[in-house]
Amino acid sequence: MGQAFENEEHKNVSHLERALQQPPSIAVEHPTKEADGGDATAAAACGGCGIGRMFRLPELGEDYSIMQALVSVEMVVLFVVSVFVIGGTLRAIDNMAQIGQLLGYPARSVNTFVSLISIWNYAGRVGAGARYRFPRPLVLTAVLHASCVGHHCLPAEPRA
Repeated sequence: MGQAFENEEHKNVSHLERALQQPPSIAVEHPTKEADGGDATAAAACGGCGIGRMFRLPELGEDYSIMQALVSVEMVVLFVVSVFVIGGTLRAIDNMAQIGQLLGYPARSVNTFVSLISIWNYAGRVGAGARYRFPRPLVLTAVLHASCVGHHCLPAEPRA
């Protein structure tokens, strides 16, 4: 068994030595003016600052730069949803004790209800980190729909 490992190691070392003696060839291509087209003039117009690149979508398979991500449609939608929809939901959760008191529920029931909301809120945040091959936008949409149904079911005015 030891001999087989030594032979394999010797083959690996000799292969590595041969690869280091013959480095791979690297071809460098310089862009031509025809390939640049309007990009060179746009970059020159803004002093090479990259503002023109900020509003261009990356090629398929490439990553967004930070500035491209900030002005993307997905980020704008996420911002609007976070500010308006999730903000309203958090406001309702924060005021659940006052809502329960105004509706005339006993203090023990209100405290239990608020505790359950806090526990499930924690469990949801922890569970959001786990991946079960569900797309995150789909999960966010489902949660927001459930939240809208819950807001719709709340009475407009407290019972007298």
